[in-house]
Amino acid sequence: MRALFGGAFSCIIPERFDDVSNFREVPDNQEVFSDPSRDQSVIIEILEMTKSDAEAIPYHFEDICQAANCNGIVQTVTTLTTDDILISEDNNIFASALFGQMEVGKFREKSKNLVSIYLCMVRLKQVESDILITLNNPCVVNEQSSAVKHLEKVDSYEEAMELFKLIIHDFKVLDLSIFGV
Repeated sequence: MRALFGGAFSCIIPERFDDVSNFREVPDNQEVFSDPSRDQSVIIEILEMTKSDAEAIPYHFEDICQAANCNGIVQTVTTLTTDDILISEDNNIFASALFGQMEVGKFREKSKNLVSIYLCMVRLKQVESDILITLNNPCVVNEQSSAVKHLEKVDSYEEAMELFKLIIHDFKVLDLSIFGV
């Protein structure tokens, strides 16, 4: 288990993922981990609650696409249960997942990679916040991309989905004082 945001949350992120804050600036509302050998990243982000429960995760996906200056395609959206993620059955928590894809250049390069986005939103209604857990997994890496020089393996959809399920299943909310509660 990795402690996130000073111990406010925790989840399983395999050791092969490096904490990006050890080598570059990361915004205060994010925890970012990367595995250059697979060009995968895991991002946990705290955002202000927005939209209705049903509209929120597609909205956040679109926001991710706009920030990356690319178009994304939503494949599936699912409401999560306690079988999927070990959150309490509290009415103040709602969780959903989205699978989508985008064509995006690494570090805004012109050469585009096809990247699968596995996105989980944990909505903490009592603090009006959405916690996003994102796994970025390349499907097709352009041979002109800077990612090619470190890339050793590209995970299949099934392998990446298993990793995503592992990460979100044991996500825990440990301390809401980070929200001033």
